[in-house]
Formats: sequence, structure tokens, C-alpha cells
Amino acid sequence: MSAWILHRDPESWESPETFDPNRWLDPSKRAYMEKRMVSFGRGSRACLGQNLAMCEMFVVVGTIFRKFENLQNYGFTAADMEYVDHFSAFRRKAAAPFQVIDPLKS
Repeated sequence: MSAWILHRDPESWESPETFDPNRWLDPSKRAYMEKRMVSFGRGSRACLGQNLAMCEMFVVVGTIFRKFENLQNYGFTAADMEYVDHFSAFRRKAAAPFQVIDPLKS
């Protein structure tokens, strides 16, 4: 089954043809949806470019923060960016989650 068909399955997704990022905010449904989200494929046929795509996402987020000077975060400090393992890029468990404040709404 292709990802296109699976992502448009009404049994797996509520209103699959509608762009709704808020559907991921409900923690009780999130684990169910993550199993059905196969943007990069799964198993031995997974996309080889997945790591490159995720790396590009980090570059884009960094670029956004450099371009827009008035973006703020919710108590995220430099200590929260320290890595436990520099090879695998794991942050310490007590690190604050990274969240962005919309300056127009605050």
C-alpha cells in the first residue's frame, strides 16, 4: 500500500483531505496516528532521504530564528540545548521542551 492511499484512509484519519495540524495535539490519539503516518515509509523500504529531510528542517527552523528577531520562546535556555551524547544528539531528560511564542498574539 502506498503512503498516498494510507494517508487518505478515512478509517485511520478524521477528514483525511483536510489540512488540520491541530489533530496532533490530542495525546490520546497521537500514538494511534503516529503508527499510520508513513511519510518516509517503514521498515526495509524506508526512504534513504529521511535523515537529510530532518536535517533540512533544523536548518529551516534556525534560519527562521535568525531572520525574525522578535521571536521568543517559553523559558528555553542555553542549558536546555546541551547534549548528553554529541554523536546521537540526545538532550538531557530534564531539558525544557522547545516552544515558540507568537509575538503578534502575546
